[in-house]
Amino acid sequence: MGRISTLIAATREVLATRDLSTGLLKRAAFEKTVEDWVGGGDARRPATTLLMIQVGIAGAPLAERPDQALLINLAKDVTTLLRATDIVGRVDEDTLGVLLPSTPVDQGVRAAERILETFRGSTRAQKGNLAATIGVSGAGSLEPWLAALQALREARLAGGDRVVLAPDARPADLTPSVDPDTAGSPPT
Repeated sequence: MGRISTLIAATREVLATRDLSTGLLKRAAFEKTVEDWVGGGDARRPATTLLMIQVGIAGAPLAERPDQALLINLAKDVTTLLRATDIVGRVDEDTLGVLLPSTPVDQGVRAAERILETFRGSTRAQKGNLAATIGVSGAGSLEPWLAALQALREARLAGGDRVVLAPDARPADLTPSVDPDTAGSPPT
């Protein structure tokens, strides 16, 4: 009886955290993983990158959603290009999220460009006039999740089929400011 209970508990956990069509983490589980990994305050891990990826018809409006098979194939393509330590989740109907732990933003951008180039070279993309669009954010941003989604939106509005890096937004009170008129002057 104990084995059956364990099997049932494991099955429930998979159903609660995994998208069955793609095998990726569901949004809530992926979002929690991002939050847990990035951390906050002094525990924040700045050398982490977050990607948001959408795929659709090249030049189509934002409202058009890709079919399920296209998203499943994109999920397979993306996961084959990543390291075993990278985490992929399904954010919504047409968006995949990728957490690249211990990856500085410049390396994360290169990973996003590799994903984009691989997608562009696929026969599926060429035959279907498909484009992938990727928003990139570093964990140094105050809200990496929102910054990556905003970068993704900017990339789509610019026509898609590109990688856009979110600016590293930090609050003004944490960024040292230097007044050029008083720089180098002794304190008064």
